[in-house]
Amino acid sequence: MYKALGVHENATWADSFSGRWYPQQTILLCSDGLTDCVSDEQIKAVLGLSISNQDQIDRLIVLALKNGRRDNVPVIIVSAPESVSGADTDTFVPEGVTGDDSSTSQNSLGSTG
Repeated sequence: MYKALGVHENATWADSFSGRWYPQQTILLCSDGLTDCVSDEQIKAVLGLSISNQDQIDRLIVLALKNGRRDNVPVIIVSAPESVSGADTDTFVPEGVTGDDSSTSQNSLGSTG
């Protein structure tokens, strides 16, 4: 989030990754507003429910607020299109993008810090 807000005086870099979509794959984009207050196990449990993405988002935000979060809790869930039947084609990689940014860490849920 700090990168997007321009806190750093140098150039702002967006984290990115490339991969293939698989059936029922889900990507969670969130800030520490969620991960500081909701455990990985709780997040995985909510993402495993057979409910809409919006209902999953609502439950994650409620958990964060119940666990003491008092400010923003940005959460986005992106799910593989229903048309994916196997490994779909690779995502588009813009010209000039060379790969992973080794200065970025990832936790088990894929959020960056």
